Amino acid sequence: MPAPRAFAQPAPPLQIKSFSVGPDQAPSYPNTQLPALPDEHTSFMPPASSGGPYLVFGASRLSGANSTNGAVVLETTDFVNFTLPAALGYSPQVMTPPAAIDQCNPAYVTEFDGNYAAPGSVVQDPTLPAGNFIMIYEAENHCPGGVLNIGFYATAGFARSSDSGRTWPAPVNGVLGGPARHPVLESSDPQPSVPHSDEGNALPSAFVDLDADGNYYLYVTYGYHPASGADDGLVRVARARLGADPLNFEKWYNGSFSQPGIGGSDTGVTPSAGCARGDQLHSEINYNDDLGLYLLIFVCTNGPTGSRVGAWYYSTATSLDLQNWTTPQMIRNTQFPVTVPCPGLTGGDQFDGWYPSTVSLGADAGHTRLTGYFFFLNGCNNGARQFTSRTFTIVAGPAVLPSPTSAVPAAGSGTAGTFTFTFSDTGGFTSFTVLDVLINSALDGRKACYVAFVPSGASAGSTYLVDNAGDAGGPYSGMTLPGTQSVSNGQCTISGAGSAVSSSGNSVMLTLAIAFAPAFAGNQVIYMSAQDASSNSGWQALGTWNVPGSTPAGPWVGGMSPGHSTSLTQTYTFTFTDTNGWQDITVANILVNSAIDGRQACYIAFVPSGAASGLVYLVDDAGDAGGPYSGMVLPGSGSVSNSQCTIGGAGSQVSGSGNTLTVTLAITFTQSFDGNQVFFLAARNNNGQNSNWQAAGTVSVP
Repeated sequence: MPAPRAFAQPAPPLQIKSFSVGPDQAPSYPNTQLPALPDEHTSFMPPASSGGPYLVFGASRLSGANSTNGAVVLETTDFVNFTLPAALGYSPQVMTPPAAIDQCNPAYVTEFDGNYAAPGSVVQDPTLPAGNFIMIYEAENHCPGGVLNIGFYATAGFARSSDSGRTWPAPVNGVLGGPARHPVLESSDPQPSVPHSDEGNALPSAFVDLDADGNYYLYVTYGYHPASGADDGLVRVARARLGADPLNFEKWYNGSFSQPGIGGSDTGVTPSAGCARGDQLHSEINYNDDLGLYLLIFVCTNGPTGSRVGAWYYSTATSLDLQNWTTPQMIRNTQFPVTVPCPGLTGGDQFDGWYPSTVSLGADAGHTRLTGYFFFLNGCNNGARQFTSRTFTIVAGPAVLPSPTSAVPAAGSGTAGTFTFTFSDTGGFTSFTVLDVLINSALDGRKACYVAFVPSGASAGSTYLVDNAGDAGGPYSGMTLPGTQSVSNGQCTISGAGSAVSSSGNSVMLTLAIAFAPAFAGNQVIYMSAQDASSNSGWQALGTWNVPGSTPAGPWVGGMSPGHSTSLTQTYTFTFTDTNGWQDITVANILVNSAIDGRQACYIAFVPSGAASGLVYLVDDAGDAGGPYSGMVLPGSGSVSNSQCTIGGAGSQVSGSGNTLTVTLAITFTQSFDGNQVFFLAARNNNGQNSNWQAAGTVSVP
């Protein structure tokens, strides 16, 4: 079910308008000593002190006979000149497998990294002191049953270093390695004991992120090579919460991190391949600080042998927890032929762009800005190669988002109603993937009337009603429109009869006939959101609805008029009731904000002093109800202001009669308070009785 969660992350303020690279550049590096650089992704660790060098971890064999492919270290200050950091105490190669890729050492034929051990990625563990590095590396065994095999069985290996990557654990003879050097991602296809083609979880790279739950997670993106050969070509992602070893890795599988890292199944994370054939390779995740978005970068190849091409693609996401990646797009100027086999060889693929790895000057490790560098392999992936770079430039602009437009009626009361929800998208109505409506007293999918509509045509689609638990991933009840079925949960029933959808141009109008359950009584907010293939509007409050129920004894909220406004300046009338008479009300509160939060709000307290008089207090921007605040007397001609609104005495008044207190306020909102805001009202007396906050209306501040 593709509906966004009730707690979806806010939509990004910017989006990519163009993403391009410059021409190839040839950095200076010790190519005679590192003839296979780069053989995987390249990791850039920012200087430990101002003016110091970047440490660069890569994969290469050393020159000379019988050299193994392992982890190598370089340093640079300008991304043009790279040297070996011997003066910093680094050997040219700091970690290796026990045997070369073309040898079978009888002592290590079962070891997961017996023939290849090279990063991948090297990252700092933020839960430990500086210099505690983690390497996620390509681990390969080429000796099934002790017989040399061209094809690999690959796993993602995990290793730790406590001295900034100078030393790493030695090989451990065993399928599961040792405590500080072991496999963490293994295919659901077990390692074969006879010769085979490429299999396993291969070509990993890593990224560390602080999640919304306050924990650091190590994310690994990688490729899956099935034993069957029937590969969907999509990159995979797994993650583990950082902490005590061994880390518990879980693979992304059909919408959640739910399968074990060792032996578990996995599914792709992008909604489509990007290029037609769908071979996504050499993936990397970084976070772009200027965009506020995660970037997934990968190579995508397309076409048959003899006319194959490759290019770099990108996808963006707002959440690594949700893996809500957009449809991949090509990075300009990156498309080149893929030659199979490499010229002069019987195997391999030649391409100007294997293993693209990003870095931006001044950004943290794993982070990028709008400009920076790609470093990559130009040449044959198992032959002659050149360590190469390109500059990149991202042009960003305001996000063009799908948008909820209106709810009609925007305010009212009743046990049932027919509501029309309108949504717009500059890409046209066919761009929409999911339209959501959530009716509840707060932005919470639990015990709500929470509806997701998935359009299938201009006047058709599927309506899903989320159950009482409120998980947008289900379970839920569904029906098609047009139709005569109905769906229900504990809060509401949606009837097909009286419901419809109509689309044209950039707009969709979704009409739903809704009956509310008696237990859902109270003042509810109508929240709406819209999603297309690349963007999510986020939740917007566009209406309120009162489901009638018994009025409790003591102070209560009556309502307000108008129930919805789209003006900066408007005179609003608020009513409060009390079964003990209006004189029992000691304070009537009005809070205008996107949520019940007094900070940066238009937060008003009214204290009646007579049937036609009282004091208006406006809380300051800090939102503390205890003050400080600005005050004025009604009736009067003064005004009170904060950064969100001004209350004018002229046009404002108060009236107390019977059980009802009516407060009329002339309110002008500031333009910086733009957006869809909710009026929350409350009333209390001196005996401790309190209505609590009730949603009574909305305003779309232009």
